[in-house]
Amino acid sequence: HSGVVNRTRDLLVIPCFVHSEKSTWDTNPKMSLKTDGSVESIEAIPLQKMELRPKYKKNQVEVPGVPWSVASHAVTDYVRWFQTAPEGVPYETPYTFFYEPYAVV
Repeated sequence: HSGVVNRTRDLLVIPCFVHSEKSTWDTNPKMSLKTDGSVESIEAIPLQKMELRPKYKKNQVEVPGVPWSVASHAVTDYVRWFQTAPEGVPYETPYTFFYEPYAVV
C-alpha cells in the first residue's frame, strides 16, 4: 500500500449560458431592494431546455467566454448536452486545463 488514495468522484456540471448582445429577449429580472438600496431578491427567468435551444441557435444566448476563452466551457460539450433527452442524461467529460465548470456540490 503506497498510501496514495486514488478515487473517482462524480460532479454534476450545469451548462452555463449568458445573454447575447444580439438578443431581443427581455432578460431584465424583477428585483426587490431593501431600504438601504441593496438587493433583497431577484426573480429568476424560468427557462426549459426546449425553450433554450432555439435561443442558442439564434445566438440569443451563448457560452460564457466565447470567442475569447473557448477552453473554459468547451468540455461541457454543449452540442451533446442539447442532444440529450429533455430531462437530461448524464454523460462523462474529461477535465482539461482551463476548464471552468459550473457545478453542483
